[in-house]
Amino acid sequence: MTIRGVSTSLILVILLFTRSEIDAFSRCKIATVVPFEHQVSLRTQKTFLSLTQDETSCNLLHNRSALCNTFYALRHGRSLANEAGIIAASPDVACSMYGLSSEGFEQAKRAGGQLLSASEGQKVTLVSSDLLRAVETATTVQKSLQDAGCAVELTLDPRLRERGFGIWDGQSDSNYPRVWKNDEIDSSHTIDGVESVDSVTQRATSCVIDLDKIYSGNHVFVLVAHGDVLQILQTAFLKRQGKFHRQVEHLETAQLRLLELAPTTASTLS
Repeated sequence: MTIRGVSTSLILVILLFTRSEIDAFSRCKIATVVPFEHQVSLRTQKTFLSLTQDETSCNLLHNRSALCNTFYALRHGRSLANEAGIIAASPDVACSMYGLSSEGFEQAKRAGGQLLSASEGQKVTLVSSDLLRAVETATTVQKSLQDAGCAVELTLDPRLRERGFGIWDGQSDSNYPRVWKNDEIDSSHTIDGVESVDSVTQRATSCVIDLDKIYSGNHVFVLVAHGDVLQILQTAFLKRQGKFHRQVEHLETAQLRLLELAPTTASTLS
């Protein structure tokens, strides 16, 4: 039998080949429809399911039993976007607007004092998102440590940018739960143009892996970033399913938290 000169057997071969290609590239369900530029603590009492095979390929920390250096998460201080109650994730806007409020600067200064005590004389590198509110937090912390006589480096890494929120960017932050509800169903979703949890997991954990290669130990890295990207990164450190990132203990603005890598065989938290 033929269809307009093409045999049905040839069509079947093409379909089978296409299916095999899809299967080969479906291990990590990372959104490609959202451009990249728009794109823990063990104290929590929640219980999570282990990572699926797809999520394991996105979490580059999954097979790591330990890291050479110490990592902290530091969420940016209270920002003008927080005060206005809007979502500001697009770098086209947030790299130059919506910096820290006066309260946010004070929070960042206090975080600097906390980091000074926590680092205990170890060498410190601040690695910050390049969005303005994170940069202002990092530079304020850096100055606090320098004023105390501590040498501290500061570098920017776009892999720590806030998650892309698609059509909700610039809208009320009351829309966050809409996104998180979909996250709980599928960590690979890109509904409404949102960057997937899997995409954030891959870029954030790749940042950690690359930083850990720089020093062989006795170094402190402080990742200065944003609410969702740090929630998702904490979940990756815990080696849990990304779709449950909202069940991880929440980071308040300018809160410093040690990121503890869970054992590779862990399946629950208590």
